[in-house]
Amino acid sequence: MAKFYKCAQKHSNRKTRGKGFTLAELLIVVAIIAVLVSISIPIFTSQLHKARVATDWANLRAYYAEIQADFISTGKYNKKVPYEDKQGSTGFDAFGLKEITFLNGQKVKM
Repeated sequence: MAKFYKCAQKHSNRKTRGKGFTLAELLIVVAIIAVLVSISIPIFTSQLHKARVATDWANLRAYYAEIQADFISTGKYNKKVPYEDKQGSTGFDAFGLKEITFLNGQKVKM
């Protein structure tokens, strides 16, 4: 019975000696990774675009809030900030700002 055990042990050592991956296994893993990357790149770029558009809107809201806070604290508009008063005269002509175009193509008239 000891001989059978030694014989089985020799054969099992031969099979476990090469503990690496085969070339076919490595090629399959590389192919799967390539498919996952090719799917994720367009999703990542669209989410990046959405993040930039959201940043534009957040900056515009922060700019508007800052102008309003300045007006509330001082009671008058800052001369450096473009504005339009009730008579229709605008402070944008000096700055050349008529509208803002966001990354998504949406335009906001000032």
